Amino acid sequence: MGYYANDMVATQTQTGATATLSKSFTRDPGMRLRGATDTTTPTGGTATETRRTLNHYSDDTDSPAWIATSTDTGATWTWERNVEGIDGNLAALQESDTTKIPELQLTNLHGDITATIPDTTGAAATDSTTDPTEFGVPRNPTNPQPRYGWVGGKRRSSDDLADLVLMGVRLYNPATGRFLSTDPVPGGNPNAYTYPLNPIDSYDTTGRTVESGDGGSGEEEYLDELFPGPGYPNEFSGGGDEGTIERPTRSKTSKSKSGPRADENTKNTGKSYPNRKAAEKAAKADAKRMSNTGGRRPCEYRAECSAGGHVHVDVTNGSGTRVTQVRHYRYP
Repeated sequence: MGYYANDMVATQTQTGATATLSKSFTRDPGMRLRGATDTTTPTGGTATETRRTLNHYSDDTDSPAWIATSTDTGATWTWERNVEGIDGNLAALQESDTTKIPELQLTNLHGDITATIPDTTGAAATDSTTDPTEFGVPRNPTNPQPRYGWVGGKRRSSDDLADLVLMGVRLYNPATGRFLSTDPVPGGNPNAYTYPLNPIDSYDTTGRTVESGDGGSGEEEYLDELFPGPGYPNEFSGGGDEGTIERPTRSKTSKSKSGPRADENTKNTGKSYPNRKAAEKAAKADAKRMSNTGGRRPCEYRAECSAGGHVHVDVTNGSGTRVTQVRHYRYP
């Protein structure tokens, strides 16, 4: 494996008994996968390009709208269009060869493409079937595996070497249930390499952070287990140079995605520091320390509020989408 400076995959190499397979990847300005080139090098022979692909996007997501393919070093190209359904998931594939009928992509409740069937009246049988486990391992590995299978509804591609999955900004190995590089978001998952521990109800299609099946962050229940009741463990309690933590009132039916709610900053109490400089120093140190504690949740220093007299540290959930604690650091 080879990586760019930002830890995104750059090259793959797989050595076999008679040849070495290689794959190189390029990125667009948005760091999405732009192209890939496959080469084969026979043992003792010369490398030959066998295929190149180019991803084309119609929006700011990392799911390609269509993919161009060339098997003659770019002299001629064919294309395959990814047709979205009304739910935003992959519904069909349409090829540039007009003699071929578009293929419907049939997904299960988890979003895995488990079968394909021609989009024609009277189609009697499926063209292909797959049966992945919840972590993405094929139960029928002898069957040809398509580009989109496990979590294929989100267009997570397996078009690489060694049956890995191109999962957003990282490569994922279904056989181990782990990513091959560290999580770029501190606290995005239980540790820096693991896939969500509950792969039935949670996802990580971006390679950055756990997502729940209902579209939330997937972290609410996890936080409640870590910090039950109105208080927090000593690591997050007041006293010393810690400032004061207030646990926001949270409702299971009301999840904010845009930052703190009004009820998250009501008491304005905390340890007093001799001056603003001392309060800022303690707050910034705590924000850095807590972000690195167990890799759980990112924390952000926030300067003096409009009321004056104190600065803040906002502690968010693992995905960084919702403030779950506000710490106050007061000074005269």
